[in-house]
Amino acid sequence: MVPRASRKVDQSDQDFVDILRAAVAAYLQAVDEWEATYNRYYRLPGHAHVVSSDMESEQREFEAQRLALSSLLPRAGQLCLKHGLANPFPRLLRSSLGQYAPQQRVESAVSRNERNSVTTCLEQLTDACRGCPPSARPVPSAREVRPSEAPVARRTRGWVILTVTVGAFAAMTVGVNWLSRRLPAARNLDQQPYGKRSGDDLRASWEAERKKESARFTDADLQRMVDQLFVEDDPGRANFHGLLYAGARPLPFLLKALDDPRMSTIVFDKKGFDPIEMSPFGRICSLLDDLAPAEAAKSLAQYLEHPDPMFRREAASLLARIGCADCLEPVKRALADKDHELREFALMGLMGGLERQQRDEKFISGVFPVLVPLLRAGTYSTVSPAGVMMAADPVKAAPILESPRYFAVRNPQLREVLAALDHKDVKVPREILLPLLAKLEPLATKESRGELTYAAALVLYANNPDDRAESRFWTLVHSPSSTIASTAARGLEVQAGISPHDAVWDAYNKRSFVAMTEPQQFYFAVEIYRDEVNNGGHNQYFYNDDSDLYRIAIEGLRSMDAPSKAAILSDAASAFAPGQPPPTEAERRNQMEQFGPTQSGIFERADKRFYSSENEPGERLDVLLTLYALKHRSDFAYTHPSNPR
Repeated sequence: MVPRASRKVDQSDQDFVDILRAAVAAYLQAVDEWEATYNRYYRLPGHAHVVSSDMESEQREFEAQRLALSSLLPRAGQLCLKHGLANPFPRLLRSSLGQYAPQQRVESAVSRNERNSVTTCLEQLTDACRGCPPSARPVPSAREVRPSEAPVARRTRGWVILTVTVGAFAAMTVGVNWLSRRLPAARNLDQQPYGKRSGDDLRASWEAERKKESARFTDADLQRMVDQLFVEDDPGRANFHGLLYAGARPLPFLLKALDDPRMSTIVFDKKGFDPIEMSPFGRICSLLDDLAPAEAAKSLAQYLEHPDPMFRREAASLLARIGCADCLEPVKRALADKDHELREFALMGLMGGLERQQRDEKFISGVFPVLVPLLRAGTYSTVSPAGVMMAADPVKAAPILESPRYFAVRNPQLREVLAALDHKDVKVPREILLPLLAKLEPLATKESRGELTYAAALVLYANNPDDRAESRFWTLVHSPSSTIASTAARGLEVQAGISPHDAVWDAYNKRSFVAMTEPQQFYFAVEIYRDEVNNGGHNQYFYNDDSDLYRIAIEGLRSMDAPSKAAILSDAASAFAPGQPPPTEAERRNQMEQFGPTQSGIFERADKRFYSSENEPGERLDVLLTLYALKHRSDFAYTHPSNPR
């Protein structure tokens, strides 16, 4: 489902922060209530993905609050960027509830570090919006600041390090990647997250269970539930989420409801930000988003003329998402509208459809010319016109984006243009790329948009290098800028024809951890260690199942010429003295629940040493992982799947 960053027109930043604060509080309350109910009874390990009857209300409320918070992520990311703050909000949506049976562990899936980071950020945003510099507040510790930074660096590839605005699409993509690792914690090797079963196998079994459970609704049930969409009161969003859970089965009833005269007149909450809370129309658009039915196009088109801008934006997004011939003219009108947010919602819908491989060639060819003028029509926080153009037709889009009008420092959308040109079938001519790099390099003097634009240009240089490229990347991996160093490391990977992150996760998903080669296992374990510590420190690392691999991570760090990092991890493990960390997550958690100030101090000192070493050019794991992969190229070759057109 395409998250919708709906908000009231002319809403001030301070008003938005107040709404964001309330949404975070509601989400955390839903998490706490879910976990409180879950922990009341003995439950089978590894079966939290099957929601039992006593959990249905809490599950629906959790999903509702999660959806509400996700709709605010684009603007939250913008504000964090605007005021130079780390963005901790996407991480909240990656919590995996009920991963462990209550008799095993009862600690919250949303860690104390995550909650503290969010609270700190909200306080800083409040001060910044009131005109007080964020730095006027106490500066959070490294452990509080870093959770939102590191996973962005390499977790999802596709040059996520270059994406400043954390849009809802990115949050959802990372959420899926995170879920792929949070596997059931059963007590035998076949069910261990790093055992014999592949990620694909486990996810397939989960989906089969979901389909089986959704069959409980009758047609009469579905009709009553659709009728209930017109009633504002929906405790815990039980009705809405019941329809969402039923998949495509409610579609005939939803299409009929779109033409109900009440649909265009009922508004529940004009001051809200969540379409599900605002109107029956918002609810139905959200339910139809995944289904993308062409039959809805004509009914939806009439809402582009609705006097309420929220109706128009929801309609534009869904019409663009559907992307059939009947959607063409309405979407063209939306993209040409003077309402900037209406245009952005249409772009979000277009990208959502293209990413899911929904292609009506008549629609795509018809909408493409309307995208070109948007390349100089302001800036876009979630999806750029350039990105949509390349996703729609890279052959036609690339020459336009490479033209002097758009491939220029003065273009406010230059970073988005460069990022869009990072495509497997595009090599930007060096005669225009090298002069641009020369102009951008002096602007990349600090962590800023200029630095990120320079990094985006370096990516294109890696895709079409000259004979100086490799030596240039080798120099830049020692850059004082972590962004530039990480980008240069990726450039070396491109030069070598490898993609280590994708290779190891492909091996895990298709074969399993135990089937990997030793270099792949080392890379996998060290990458997970880096991401966990960057997210929540060594305490979080050892509390989660990822530290099942801590001995392999230590071996991997030593193999990667990172003895200082290996020493840090070994010293952190001394918190379990006089023994070593237990081999299973359940045993570790049992012991950690008894930890006191001594053990906390060990973890905190390890955290400080880790974060400090990451600021040293020769110690960055991002770069060391690349250098290790270059020594074992045959283990990290990966061919990206083709994107059919």
